[in-house]
Amino acid sequence: MRKVILAALAVLAGCSGETPKDASKPAGYALTQAVTPAEGASLQRVALPAAALIALQRPDAGDVRIFDGQGKVVSLARQPNGTASQTDAVRVPTYPITGPAAAPGASAVSVTITGPGRDVSVEAVNAAAEATAKFPAAVLFDTRELGDPAAALQLDAELPPGQPVEVTLEASGDLKSWDPMGSKVLFRGDAGKAVLGSARVPLGGQILKGRYVRASWTLAPGVAIRGGTFFTAKELPAAQVAIPAAGASLAGDRDTRFALPPGYPPAALRITDPNAGGVVPVQLYGRGAAERPWVGLSAATLRGGKPADLDLTGFGFGEYKLEADQRSAGFSAAPKIELLYDQVVLIAAFNGQGPFTLAVGNQAAPSAYFAPGELLGDVPISADLPRAMIAAAAAPTVQLALTGNDGPFTPRKLALWAALLAATAVLAFAAVRLMKASATQPAD
Repeated sequence: MRKVILAALAVLAGCSGETPKDASKPAGYALTQAVTPAEGASLQRVALPAAALIALQRPDAGDVRIFDGQGKVVSLARQPNGTASQTDAVRVPTYPITGPAAAPGASAVSVTITGPGRDVSVEAVNAAAEATAKFPAAVLFDTRELGDPAAALQLDAELPPGQPVEVTLEASGDLKSWDPMGSKVLFRGDAGKAVLGSARVPLGGQILKGRYVRASWTLAPGVAIRGGTFFTAKELPAAQVAIPAAGASLAGDRDTRFALPPGYPPAALRITDPNAGGVVPVQLYGRGAAERPWVGLSAATLRGGKPADLDLTGFGFGEYKLEADQRSAGFSAAPKIELLYDQVVLIAAFNGQGPFTLAVGNQAAPSAYFAPGELLGDVPISADLPRAMIAAAAAPTVQLALTGNDGPFTPRKLALWAALLAATAVLAFAAVRLMKASATQPAD
């Protein structure tokens, strides 16, 4: 009997699933690419290409190895995002700009009715528009003293819940002619909670010395921007890697759904709808599984086929929904989606025993990163290290997964209906038995 049990356990172990791949060998990883270090230096930076980013199977990007010619692992440290160059947070003088004397439609409308022997005058005033005109329409940042390139602007925004607000940034040197810098849709889901997504507007290293920046928005009660913080850097952080995605499906004229693959999570989505006519405000939602409540993540506005970025404020949602505003024409086809990944930059201590092989993608591989200081020693993390080259690969495409539906025949709903019908049948059976027992009971 003991031998039979052991044999059964062995069979069950063999049927339990795929055997984990050996993380100590390059063959145990989903992707391998040749690495060529620069000449004359041991410590070098290695930036993972797009194909390696989507091959990662751990959310912390820990399943990365570089093997030397002897099959030994090269010591690696992961450079924290945003530390390639020192960024400075700068507050500049800020001035509110009030709205015009009267907003459109705020002036009074007079109607005079002339009749035999009398004249009647009626005057109507748009009180709501007149009150709105008193709210600040924009805020002016005096950025004339900013010498370093501007990487981003963090806005201090006050928003009413449930109302998307698009903030437009412009720059000027004379306060007369303005050049567009970018825009950001801010959205607060619930009162008292933080803005969904982020109130940080990327500026892409624009030079603002000797210029002003104006942030403007649509006049509305409860909307105000009190100021902001500019982030500057002598050397801009690495740009995000955009990888096209396919597989999103339309669940309706204003509803696009998809699921992200597991692994290293993207930081944002870039949405483009080439068929969009006019303006299409969109909101991004996420949820854990089908029939779970949707959670608002971020918002943006699509205009005439131009791309818009949506921040992913939390990873781990099983499904995502891109919903178009009910006032718009919606989607005629699923919009184009690109996933924006933060770059993964490694610090490698090459040992001179090439050739070297980059191996990426093994969920069972434990993270083996050193702390950056352990490899760098006295060398600052912002030092200009040589960069190793990785063999070029074909441009990848991320395949999005299909999501569940909210129809009437989902497994959960069928199970609930079955439980309700079974409970009803039990109650009916008990009632019939009770009625028969009452009918056969002799009268007093």
